[in-house]
Amino acid sequence: MTAWWRRGGDRATRSGVERVAWVTGTFVLVLLVGIGSGFVLHAFVGTGPTTFDRGVTDWFVDQRTPTRTDTVLAIQGAGRSSVLVALAVVGLALMFSPAFRPLGGFLVVAGIGAQVLIDIAKPVVGRIRPPHSLQLEPIVTGAFPSGHAIITTVVAAATAVAIGQARRRRLPPIAWVGAAVFTGCVGVSRVYLGVHWITDVVGGWALGFAWVLLLARVWFPHRADENGDYVVTSSP
Repeated sequence: MTAWWRRGGDRATRSGVERVAWVTGTFVLVLLVGIGSGFVLHAFVGTGPTTFDRGVTDWFVDQRTPTRTDTVLAIQGAGRSSVLVALAVVGLALMFSPAFRPLGGFLVVAGIGAQVLIDIAKPVVGRIRPPHSLQLEPIVTGAFPSGHAIITTVVAAATAVAIGQARRRRLPPIAWVGAAVFTGCVGVSRVYLGVHWITDVVGGWALGFAWVLLLARVWFPHRADENGDYVVTSSP
């Protein structure tokens, strides 16, 4: 049987209502997976860390120096909510051009969806952050999933998808490697600062990537390439 993501030839004919329904369903699916993952962690270790979490955090605490801490504080700033706002603003600007309207809408929905995902999942899961004695940037909100990890993953992946759509071709692997390094550095910075367990960060990476990947699948119509496979392409 052909995989569902390859059976997309008729998506170009979807009405606005159908697109909203698909996007809403996609968001709910990712949200439920995120909350469910948090509950699975809770079932095994309660609201605290796993043994692996403790070991990773202890290692990073041992690596702290004033210079490294200053560098990490600068890096983790790339994962603040203001970055999602910037993504949405870029998307809104693109929507003024008919040629780039689908790309702009995609960026806006990706950014807003990511923030709503964070705002709902964190309090529902209610996981506790590392002790205040380990935190170099005191925070009291929920730990899972890491908002910084979600934000950087969504911004990097959504931007990559949008650029690929505009160029009408897949991005070279080096672009995806760069995006992975960027999101990886920001996620690891949160563990170094003692404000997240590593499982919070991994969960954020997974949810952010899933949200962008699935959103792209339902947002853009598909066409068949020379090999007969369906590939994503921008709306005309």
